[in-house]
Amino acid sequence: MDEATTSLTDPSNPKAAPRKFTYDFSYWSHDGFNVRQDGYHEKANDKYVDQVKVFTDLGLGMLANAWDGYNCSIFAYGQTGSGKSYSIMGHGKNLGLVPRTCEQLFKDISARKQERMSYEVTFSMLEIYNEQARDLLNKKKTPPGGLRVKESPERGFYVEGLTVVPVGTYRDIKLRMNEGDRQRTIASTKMNETSSRAHTIVTITFAQNDIRTKTTKTSSINLVDLAGSERAKQTESTGDRFEEAKNINRSLMTLGSVIKALCDKARGVNTHVPYRDSVLTKLLKNTLGGNSKSVMIAAISPDAENYEQTLSTLKYADRAKSIRTMAKVNQEATNKLIQDLIDEKEKLLRELENARTATAHGYTEDDISRLREEQEKEIQRYKDQMDDIETAWQKRLLNSQKEMEELQANEKQHLEEERQIPHFSNLNEDPALNGKLIHLAKAEQSVVGNGKDETNPEIVLNGPRIAKRHAMVTNEGGAVKLTPLDGLVLHNGVELKETVLLHHDDRIRFGSNNLFVFTHPQEAAALKAKGKHSRDVTYEFAQNEIAKNSGLQFEDEDSLLQEEVMTIMQLVQDVNAMADDMNKPVDFSVLLVSAEARGLDSGRTEVYVKVEDLDTGNEFLWDKNKFLNRQVHMQLMYQNFEEGASINVDKDKDPFWEPPETHVIVGVVTVPLNYLSHMLDFQDEPLTVIDYKAKQSGFLKVAILPCDYDGNEQVELCVEDPMDLVSKPISFRIKVQQAMNLPERIVKSWCQYKFHGDMEYTRSRVVSGKNPNYDHVKLYRFRKETVNHRFIDYLREKSLSIEIWGQQGDQAVAGGPAVNRQRKVTVQRTTT
Repeated sequence: MDEATTSLTDPSNPKAAPRKFTYDFSYWSHDGFNVRQDGYHEKANDKYVDQVKVFTDLGLGMLANAWDGYNCSIFAYGQTGSGKSYSIMGHGKNLGLVPRTCEQLFKDISARKQERMSYEVTFSMLEIYNEQARDLLNKKKTPPGGLRVKESPERGFYVEGLTVVPVGTYRDIKLRMNEGDRQRTIASTKMNETSSRAHTIVTITFAQNDIRTKTTKTSSINLVDLAGSERAKQTESTGDRFEEAKNINRSLMTLGSVIKALCDKARGVNTHVPYRDSVLTKLLKNTLGGNSKSVMIAAISPDAENYEQTLSTLKYADRAKSIRTMAKVNQEATNKLIQDLIDEKEKLLRELENARTATAHGYTEDDISRLREEQEKEIQRYKDQMDDIETAWQKRLLNSQKEMEELQANEKQHLEEERQIPHFSNLNEDPALNGKLIHLAKAEQSVVGNGKDETNPEIVLNGPRIAKRHAMVTNEGGAVKLTPLDGLVLHNGVELKETVLLHHDDRIRFGSNNLFVFTHPQEAAALKAKGKHSRDVTYEFAQNEIAKNSGLQFEDEDSLLQEEVMTIMQLVQDVNAMADDMNKPVDFSVLLVSAEARGLDSGRTEVYVKVEDLDTGNEFLWDKNKFLNRQVHMQLMYQNFEEGASINVDKDKDPFWEPPETHVIVGVVTVPLNYLSHMLDFQDEPLTVIDYKAKQSGFLKVAILPCDYDGNEQVELCVEDPMDLVSKPISFRIKVQQAMNLPERIVKSWCQYKFHGDMEYTRSRVVSGKNPNYDHVKLYRFRKETVNHRFIDYLREKSLSIEIWGQQGDQAVAGGPAVNRQRKVTVQRTTT
């Protein structure tokens, strides 16, 4: 970062010239700061840019535009963890643009107060998840499909029924934002989603009423925290029947299309702008290309692993620079519609005052008096109506303030209770949502449960795999104990089987994804008095602990693989819990497959998900991308299930189901080629077929036989030094004869392989049975000009991988489906 320029160096080619991008500002906030005692990050060098500087550059300008009557918008784009939420909302003492803007707005109102002016400020907060709008200030259940987005000529696109509350102070907004964050936390726990996959839009409407001139200046300030952009790439899936356009990232994809179309328009190209293709772009229409002064914050990561994503984000922002909005001052007569009616009536009165005009229209004196009286009454009624509107605002504000006082009193009481009573505090992937859900252990006995079917547990939890009577919490004079009942409970990463005494900073997980840290105020104070500090318990710490206790160890593996496994493992736990709740006969587990087990000579270990159909015993192997794509649709189905909607769909549309005709890899046979480098026959005993778990799954008879050009075997071709074959023609046959003892579930199979230079797989015929006879033969001929040193090295050092693929049966196994069982997610690793 050098003033306005951002330079990006490709880590795979560090000697190449860096790519340079110029913006209005380039901020470096990765390091170069000191953490003050209160937690604020202050600059330690001139390179670091703190939150105050960002607000000074962007927030103050936005507020100046708002005072002038312009609509304003700031939206943050980038991958998860790059600093979008930090820039928009902030964390702890490092307040972001939203809280600083709100606080400064009320400071400005207080400083500019005049007798002839009145000010009205409203606040709303919504979230868009999976193309559904959710009101974060309304505790009522969101209707199926989310809130409706409508369009009107005056308002453009808007969310019908969205809670818009009057606010009189910055304190009011802080309380409302805390309320919204609490709703986000509850929703994310209930629906197995993370905040990084949802868009959050905070809207502040600021109206300035000039009592003397009876005009109103209005500004709508939108602050948008977009979902993490990397999900669009992660959920790509080749050959999957679900289209990417239908999943959670449709809004981000549409946003990219809108920005591209607006850039084309800025260059004079007449093109359609697809605002209507997603809920997000509908609501951001003014922000992007309408009546608004808009700012984009593009958040990027300096990590070498994220180079492609960072480059993509910088290009995205570079395109956005060329967009031109048509901002105009929003000023009109106060209560313009009513004022227009009054003006119309007064005009008619003036016409009635002119006797000639009245006579010309055939009016008598009595008619004129009667009409004048009617019009004067109408005018007064409209004026009273205008007064009522102003009074109504004051009533709304007063009611809102009373509600705020109740919220503040409750919050104060809760904080006081937290300081004295042991409690459970939630952990969330988004640090901003940590501690938003607090459950006090203040009763002698508290049942933990889902609150369904008229049960009344003292601690109500949402989400998959939460039982009606999940666990019991007892508090005996400050000694808090936890007992599992009908649900899965993890204590410090280990499944809890019996009652345990809880200690300060213990990590507890109820069900699939309700993760908490236990806080014991008296124990914490005693530890502090002894000079012992509490550990920093984070979501990542707790998840790593669970993973390690599941048998997952990464001693020499790279941290990126560990992070990848952690992410997939949590999602596997979630989908197993959803499958349990919906009685889906399927089980998922994480599998690490080495390059060798995939039939490769080298390469990194890859994360797969093994899928077992509990009805048939069939097994399928999904790569990471396919699983992520399916998981999105599983979540959609679960959301419908939670809302009471039908989840009965055709099998081919059920994301939990994999058809038995899906091709699966049975295993791989490795055939050494060094025999061929000496032109010797390879006709060994049947070779072992190794499956993806590095276990035996059958045998295969294979032969590689040197021959002449016509395919006739010639034993005299043998050479002692393989290099003697250079620049000589070579011919040989590959025979794949018969497989033996393949798994019972495989009803049909075939084999395939690629030899040196092959662009496509060579494939045998499909054969039924446990001991299929493929009778496959292929003749290879290599001309002398192609037999070079590289080719000979290939024969000496490499092996031929022959894959056996199969199709499984669709008959149910004995005993039927084994659903509704407690699943313990494990991670299996292949060995070689």
